[in-house]
Amino acid sequence: MQSYGGYGYCREYPVEQMMRDQKINAIFEGTNAVQALDLLGRKLGMKKGLYFMNLLALARETIEEAKKVEALKNEVAIVKVL
Repeated sequence: MQSYGGYGYCREYPVEQMMRDQKINAIFEGTNAVQALDLLGRKLGMKKGLYFMNLLALARETIEEAKKVEALKNEVAIVKVL
């Protein structure tokens, strides 16, 4: 950012956005990690994985709906592989 001089903090430059995003990541990293561990370790396993299976079903339904939209064909192919 120093190379941009006084313009380094303007929103015109991608480097400024990256720096801001990384600062936000550093602030929220602890909270997000705790929430992610809680989600994976406790909530998705509740009721013998029923909630996780429901989440997968919703994802499948969304993929099937997206298949009907011509503009989303490439994205559907990518998501379906994952």
